[in-house]
Amino acid sequence: MAVKSFAQIRFDGVYLLLPQPEVGLIEVSGRIVDEDSAQGSIGALKSGNKVWPVFVLSADFQLRQDRPANYKFCLCMNLGDEAVLSIACEEVSTVSFETSDDLEPVPACMQIPNCPIEFLVLKDIQMMLVSNTKTMQQYLVPETIKE
Repeated sequence: MAVKSFAQIRFDGVYLLLPQPEVGLIEVSGRIVDEDSAQGSIGALKSGNKVWPVFVLSADFQLRQDRPANYKFCLCMNLGDEAVLSIACEEVSTVSFETSDDLEPVPACMQIPNCPIEFLVLKDIQMMLVSNTKTMQQYLVPETIKE
């Protein structure tokens, strides 16, 4: 049985899961700089030669232009070796599932156009939303998508 590991972030009371292999770095939000920021971001994080634009989301996945004081961390996401984006959050942890069967596609009645949520999962009586780096990139920085 293949175990699936996810990074779990929490922002504005929402739990979002992202595939663990796509996590490039977890950084404290105090290291955000104003330079190299993408449209809609609040700044960027730099490490070595990589730059991750930082986005702040509300519970309904709308962009915020402020970072609440309790958003202490940033989860930096990669596609392969390429730095893509970072999401500011209140906390970061990991969660694992025994199989992919635990993930349920978002029901048609709950689908929201242009929303980055692909799956739902119930763990310890908490509903968590599941996305991935490519979907978040298409949602937050579509101009960076290479055809």
